[in-house]
Amino acid sequence: MHISLDQAIGRQPRLNRVGQSLLNIASGASAAYSLRSLTGDEPKAVRIRRDGDNEERDFTTAEIGNEAADWTNGKQETTLPADVATSAAAYSLRKVKSDYTGPAVRVRRTSDDIDADVAFDTNDTVSNDSIVTEVLSGNQSTLQAFISGTNAAVAIWYDQSGSSNNATQEADANQPLIASGGNLRDDGIEFESDVQLLLSGSGLDIFKNAPNGHIFSVIKPGEQGTSNKRYFEALTADGSGARFLFGDGQDVNATFRIGGRSLDSDSFGDEESPTSPNGALSVMTGFLDYQNAEGFLFLNGTQVATNTIPNISGSNTSNTSSNKVAIGAATASLTADFFAKEFIIYNTDQTNNRFKIESNINNHYTIYTAAQNGFVNKWYDQSGNGRNAVAAADENEPKIVENGSYLGELSFDGSDDTLSVATVSTLGIDGSNNKSAFAVARTTAGTDGFVIAGIDGGGSFRGLRYRSNATNGQARVEISSFGVQGGDLSDGNNHVYSSIFDGTQTQHFDVSLDGSITQGSGTDVVNTDGTSTFFIGTVTSNSDAGFTREFILYASDQTSNRTAIETNIANEYGITLS
Repeated sequence: MHISLDQAIGRQPRLNRVGQSLLNIASGASAAYSLRSLTGDEPKAVRIRRDGDNEERDFTTAEIGNEAADWTNGKQETTLPADVATSAAAYSLRKVKSDYTGPAVRVRRTSDDIDADVAFDTNDTVSNDSIVTEVLSGNQSTLQAFISGTNAAVAIWYDQSGSSNNATQEADANQPLIASGGNLRDDGIEFESDVQLLLSGSGLDIFKNAPNGHIFSVIKPGEQGTSNKRYFEALTADGSGARFLFGDGQDVNATFRIGGRSLDSDSFGDEESPTSPNGALSVMTGFLDYQNAEGFLFLNGTQVATNTIPNISGSNTSNTSSNKVAIGAATASLTADFFAKEFIIYNTDQTNNRFKIESNINNHYTIYTAAQNGFVNKWYDQSGNGRNAVAAADENEPKIVENGSYLGELSFDGSDDTLSVATVSTLGIDGSNNKSAFAVARTTAGTDGFVIAGIDGGGSFRGLRYRSNATNGQARVEISSFGVQGGDLSDGNNHVYSSIFDGTQTQHFDVSLDGSITQGSGTDVVNTDGTSTFFIGTVTSNSDAGFTREFILYASDQTSNRTAIETNIANEYGITLS
């Protein structure tokens, strides 16, 4: 015996207001597509591709909605940045690698120069509740008690990557502050002037013979008026220039840039963003592709710059260790001016993982509002026949999440958005067979010519098509050159749209818009050869944009069920029938 998930957990099945799901009202559909359940169970509704990283995911009728929007916007990315891929170094005031067990930072209390390691609290962040362990005595207290009434500077920012590339500073005067007056800095660790944390040992090799440099950061940069400051820098082997540089732009508009050189003998090249974070805490990402001589910059999840850097020779970096690698200013003459909470550094290309990493960072710090788009790659057939409607390519996918919001419908652009279903012979709608179709559709106000579904005939329409009329916006069904129309789809509202074709010699049409029927008949024979493909969405390139929530096709006459089907649909979408 089949038991649905709804039954198992005590929920009511997804039925209409009179107690039946649509496909139980009228069984035997040739194909059935909807964002709600048409069966009473919780079938797969759509497969969505998100534009953040082109990842795809299936959603059931129970999951569609806000969950689809959250996934599209990256709000469900829980994998920590240093777990997504192997990083060269990872520094943060939260845990960014799940199996890391060490402290976050070592701080020096400026009132008495006592050093202490600061652990992550129970929420895996550095807070006043973090347990600190004094290095010499082993005494323990909370961070709040340890820094009470004084300042605290960072002596070590521990590397969580597993490579032990800790960033350290032994000179008190060059240590960045993490607390002042007994309070943690809200914006993170403060780097200014000649303040720096330095990598040593294997840390000097993170950009040695490297094909790429990819850095993810949470930074509050200096406000407008600062220029040429450093966030992170690796020098050449002789220390004469930057092998990898991430920092402020060279003007006073508080922009930021990525730059460096592949071979130490190359000239320095960089790419600067025209967009400025302008003193706000931001997710800032830089990618230097040494092999392809390109630089990329991203601000709060949005690409703000990309360009070829001609001075980079197009090879891996020199096979020598850097002279110095620093968070902050690598040299006294190149100063720092920023707050930092996180740096995740890779010497590999993380383009495919960028969206996941940035999303997880943003989910923790809540810096920006993601506004991604999601597209329907596959609309699942709920009839049980497996005739899923599939997009041939990314550019053919209708939109279902727009600027971060779930639309509740498939948005077809009127150009090339189309989902291929099956051949008309497979669907049983070839020739003069009886056929019925039901849809929920709308166009934007004043728009005519929206094609809901149709048959491709070698670049031109042939056979059965459901659309708004190209001249007056009325709902229209066409067979060959014969058509019947009635009602108006172009008012911007959702409508229940149905048509029934009697394939006998009289070729009789019933076209219904919100229950109002227009009848017609003709003498044309459907001119399909059985191999033509049925599509949902644009069939030819001359249709207008529109929106579809539901489309159900029968290779039979559903006159006896029409009223019940239309009532079910109207109840679901709050549409008034005439």
